[in-house]
Amino acid sequence: MTHHARLTTSLLIATFALALQLGGGAAAAQDTLDLRPIWKEGQSARYRMTTTQTTLAEMQGIPDAQPQQTTTLFEGELTWRVTRADENGGGEAEMTIDDLRMTITGPDGEQRSASPQSADEMMEPVQQMLTALVGRPISYVITADGNVDSVQGYDAIQRQAGEMGASMDERYFRNLGLDTLALVGGSQNMNVGSSWQSQQSSSHQFGEITADVTYTLAGVEEPAGVPTVMIERTASLDLSPELPDLPPDGPEVAFQQLAGEANGFLMFDRSRNEVVGVFEKQVLSAEVSFITPDRRMTQTMTETTDTEVLRIAEE
Repeated sequence: MTHHARLTTSLLIATFALALQLGGGAAAAQDTLDLRPIWKEGQSARYRMTTTQTTLAEMQGIPDAQPQQTTTLFEGELTWRVTRADENGGGEAEMTIDDLRMTITGPDGEQRSASPQSADEMMEPVQQMLTALVGRPISYVITADGNVDSVQGYDAIQRQAGEMGASMDERYFRNLGLDTLALVGGSQNMNVGSSWQSQQSSSHQFGEITADVTYTLAGVEEPAGVPTVMIERTASLDLSPELPDLPPDGPEVAFQQLAGEANGFLMFDRSRNEVVGVFEKQVLSAEVSFITPDRRMTQTMTETTDTEVLRIAEE
């Protein structure tokens, strides 16, 4: 197994910034690029993933209500293995989450953690979810343009994840597989400056998010000797809420989305036709109001999510 220890997060970010400044860098002389997932059977790659989500909740209409901020940190590693490689791109691949840990920092600064091996007080449901996720292969059929065609194997995880498994439907696992091993929309005959679009959906604790994503090929460089394509990724996000069912004589519920966007970039290894790294910041903000004839209570939620996925080994 080959390790690219020198291919660090800071190096990739600096290389991407340089490519933007130079207008494509080394890729300016390239005629076309093929970004399809042209794999070899048995090809595998291991990734380290980190997601930090900060949620700020503010309440209006309640005297002396204070803003509440909670930060959730996910850290883990996963492995992709190609089980079938199609001649024109895509095929079938298994993703296995090898390790996963979750740490929650509450509004009072207190931290609680959970992993499959142990859990702090009140984190037992999280531990059950993590235990269900770790070590269970999930099978993906990937199309020639890098999209997820189908997902299998997640239903057993759902059943064993306990009360937290309800939100882990096909959308959850489909979204988990996007832009991790294969580049969504990757095709033949692409040039620096080429752009393409994709619409993606994912489950959210408050409903469903539809993302209109734009990819732009920014350039090609060779950080640590790896021939890497830099791709900008921007998205507008639309949250469709699943509002609570209230009795007919209950308060009126009103929902308004205030913000929804994501910005980041991906690195694609041309020598192996797989993703090297993903870096993205997502901001989602909305307010929910409960309205009665004599009172209006409004909660505003702002959710900021920073995601980093970096390849740490390949075979």
